[in-house]
Amino acid sequence: MRLPLFTLSALLFFSPGVQAMSEIAPAPSGKADATASLTPAADAIAALRKTVATRIEQANQGEDIPNRFDWTAVEGDLDSVAEHVAANDHTKAKNTLNNLQRRIKSDELKQLLTTTIAGIDEQKNADAIAAKLRIETALAGLVRAALDAKTADDIDPLYDQLADLEEEIGRLNNPRLNRLRSQIYPVRNFYNNWQDVLLAADDGSRQTIRNTRNNLLNNSSRLPGVTRSELRKHLDAIASDLEDGGDIETLLATATLDNLDDIQKSLIDGFDYGWNNSQNERQQIVAQLDAIRTADALLADDRPDEALNALRFGAMIYSNQRRSQGIIPLQTLRDQWIIRAFPKLTGLSDLPTATPKESALAYARRLLAEADAKEQWDRARPIARMVVLLDISPITVYGGPQTTATRDNPELAIRHYQSALLLEDAAQPEAAAELYREALKAGAPAKLQAKLIQRLRDLASPAQP
Repeated sequence: MRLPLFTLSALLFFSPGVQAMSEIAPAPSGKADATASLTPAADAIAALRKTVATRIEQANQGEDIPNRFDWTAVEGDLDSVAEHVAANDHTKAKNTLNNLQRRIKSDELKQLLTTTIAGIDEQKNADAIAAKLRIETALAGLVRAALDAKTADDIDPLYDQLADLEEEIGRLNNPRLNRLRSQIYPVRNFYNNWQDVLLAADDGSRQTIRNTRNNLLNNSSRLPGVTRSELRKHLDAIASDLEDGGDIETLLATATLDNLDDIQKSLIDGFDYGWNNSQNERQQIVAQLDAIRTADALLADDRPDEALNALRFGAMIYSNQRRSQGIIPLQTLRDQWIIRAFPKLTGLSDLPTATPKESALAYARRLLAEADAKEQWDRARPIARMVVLLDISPITVYGGPQTTATRDNPELAIRHYQSALLLEDAAQPEAAAELYREALKAGAPAKLQAKLIQRLRDLASPAQP
């Protein structure tokens, strides 16, 4: 009885076709093979061998068997056909049978050969399904073996096993395996990255693990037998086992204006030789901390404008840095420095304290609004200057900080207003009105805006007798 195809596939997986065929002994001449294999090709060959043996024995006993020499010709090639099938070379087996079909005249034998060829085709299909299942399982096993590795050295033998599997796929030369053949490179690339992860775990480099994690999870090629979420869990588990001391994110989380020297030293101590995203980012953060320290030194030397410029021009944003974990803590440090330096930067000593988590720009805008509401223009002017300097476009490596022309310039508005008042005192109403208009265009704060509008209306009205 022939088993269904899916049952055959399972049997092939546990007992490869080569082994099954090797257990079939050729039937002696004139004797029928009493045991049929569970594989389609072996069943077909066994049936053919049995009928051939029967016809030859009948002929030997004197019965009239048409084309009796056709049967002996086929009998002579049956062992060769069985050997080709056992060696998984179904094409040679079929070629042998096709050649026999062209040479013989017996219709009965031609039909038997056709049935045997069909059995070999069925066997070839079953073998391909079994090979695909086996190789899929092997590939998934090689990926999982890497995930279970404890050290980078444990990965090295897996490269050889992967190469053996690739060679086997090539030998099988089956179109069904093309997709599996295309997965060899992603698995090999995964080995390279996973060795980096294990080495980084030994070195305690959370940053390297983070970078490798991004490379692996952003790769569009899916690993056999492992989901992205499972891979992510493995990576997170490895990272969570490491100490936090040398990690950029952890270092910056503990940074204050008073421990920048220690933070910068820890970052420098964590440098590795070579050029990669992690070291590039570390160098940029060290440079930005340098800018804060330089600004501190200039402010201590009573050079506030130079100090602010050093901070602003030293805080450049480089390629990919917007995704860096250092952006927020570095900006917080810059805000803290500016707020602490505000008295020297503005020349004002009686300033209120900033609220928790208030940015430097928000702090400056709040102070400006308070001074504007009280019409304290001499006080508002240096604060407005800070608002303009802090309200800048994102900085790029191609140029320094640039204010956007379409943004308000409250400092300019206040200057125009104060100059216009002097012109009115000098009996120059037209010139004063022009400056009032320029102050409005510049973007005056709310209270000053109302005063400018009123002054323009007053100047536009005819003088009363």
